[in-house]
Amino acid sequence: QVAGRLWYGYMADSVAGWVATCSFVAACVLASLTVVSTSFALFPRLRPTRVSQGEKARSLFYFGSVAKFRDPAMYEQEVKSKSQQELESEIATQAWQVARIAATKHQWSQYAYVCVILFLVCWAASRISLSFVG
Repeated sequence: QVAGRLWYGYMADSVAGWVATCSFVAACVLASLTVVSTSFALFPRLRPTRVSQGEKARSLFYFGSVAKFRDPAMYEQEVKSKSQQELESEIATQAWQVARIAATKHQWSQYAYVCVILFLVCWAASRISLSFVG
């Protein structure tokens, strides 16, 4: 009922009607953008990036790689087979990847926040404008 009145508000041939319809359309678009950007922020990337071209990364500290070991003893054996320098390199690479993922999630979260604030402004404008339509 309300959505129909907002969608057809422009038919009232008044500025308030046009504002109601345009704000409603903008609110719908912003609601969709909020859902999409929130989804990008919430759902993790489950594959580690390739460290260099052609080299597949299998980190000893990435949860997806660790979970592929059959049991804790095999994982422990793999960790102990690495030198101190190799372990430090793996930790540094993993820290870098986690930081990049966190930065990306933060950017998407900020975008979602801006979208939801703009959605609320547009929704309020559409509802207020509709109240002026006879």
